[in-house]
Amino acid sequence: MMRPYPERDRLMTRICQLVSYGYRLTKVGTMAGMPAASTICGWARDNATFAAQLKEAQAEGRRVRPPLRTVFDPAVAEAFLGQVRQGRLVNQLLREPGGPNWQALHRWLRDEPAFAAAYAEALRRRPRRPRPRRPFDQAVADRIFLRVLGGERVAQVTADPALPGAVVLRRWRREQPAFHQALRDAMIVALRRRMRSRGTRCTPAMAAAVVARIRAGESLNSLARRGRGFPTVQTLYRWFHTQPDFARAVSQAYEDRDQALMEKAVEIADGATPETAARVERRVKAIWKRLGQLTPHPGDGPRLLG
Repeated sequence: MMRPYPERDRLMTRICQLVSYGYRLTKVGTMAGMPAASTICGWARDNATFAAQLKEAQAEGRRVRPPLRTVFDPAVAEAFLGQVRQGRLVNQLLREPGGPNWQALHRWLRDEPAFAAAYAEALRRRPRRPRPRRPFDQAVADRIFLRVLGGERVAQVTADPALPGAVVLRRWRREQPAFHQALRDAMIVALRRRMRSRGTRCTPAMAAAVVARIRAGESLNSLARRGRGFPTVQTLYRWFHTQPDFARAVSQAYEDRDQALMEKAVEIADGATPETAARVERRVKAIWKRLGQLTPHPGDGPRLLG
């Protein structure tokens, strides 16, 4: 059943105002009290006046929205490649002002074959930087075990900057069979507890589980297909369009997931050597392909205007 909006005229005015400030419809649709982006598009289809106002607001928003650093600039690209050849980490370079960000790098690698070839060559030829290995720490391992036993997923625990990341945790599990078995048992116990407590209502625990799985690389569609105690895809999308808090959390999780995949690709590229260049290139391409499969996000949909 469609949610009624008794103050539609006021909402239309507010939507046009927000869009003219530079907000996209998908972002407006996640704000408290606002209809979903699909509902806004439906209003525009049914109301020619609102459609014209929204189109004008979108044009104004594009003028005031800060441009992304995605336009290819040969001088900037050459300076970036020079830093890579000197051994600078790509992940650090993408955070510096004046250079490309991760979105620009993705577009340049996709649209500029000469730059992509030069980038791959720079990664192969740059000096190798040995990275210190974090030794096994029983106290830290106990903290991880207790958090997993308390109901947190491994992906949530490794996302904590105060604890080892996923790569270090996997190495610890290989090197310490006792820790691996204890952590595995804790994961099984926590999973059984979650399965017993799950239902079809949009409870805080269920919403947190959905958000955690999305951040770990899932989508609403894949969660519903694989089951494991999650609701159907129709239920998940109904929550997205009728529960503003759930919609905001899911939208943020999608952005965090995409950012994590991008950073993972950069991290893999940073570890490339002449011997592993081909394998690294295949892994990076697989991540880009996965990002394409995970687009668009819920609520994005095709753009009606502009």
